[in-house]
Amino acid sequence: PLPSAEPPALAPQRAWPGDELRDLARALIRSRRTERRVSDLYRLGEITGGCYLGIGNEATSVGAAWPLREHDVLVPTQRDMGAHLVRGHTVLALRGRSA
Repeated sequence: PLPSAEPPALAPQRAWPGDELRDLARALIRSRRTERRVSDLYRLGEITGGCYLGIGNEATSVGAAWPLREHDVLVPTQRDMGAHLVRGHTVLALRGRSA
């Protein structure tokens, strides 16, 4: 028989401050723009080898890295440009070059 008790109520969620929502939206946009630029450079032959884009997955990539603290470990994969950017990595650093 199924239990007759009601499931526990969810804990109330905090409202996100407007500035945090703005910063989150900017991170999503920055991730998409960066991926599009990488795609353009790949088509022009400026980037050789494989080009594995995460366009359309920005929310997953950025969202996974957003709440983490400095000491938390994150292991982004090839389609996680947004996670790299949120963690402060530059595109040049990801390409193995200095600024």
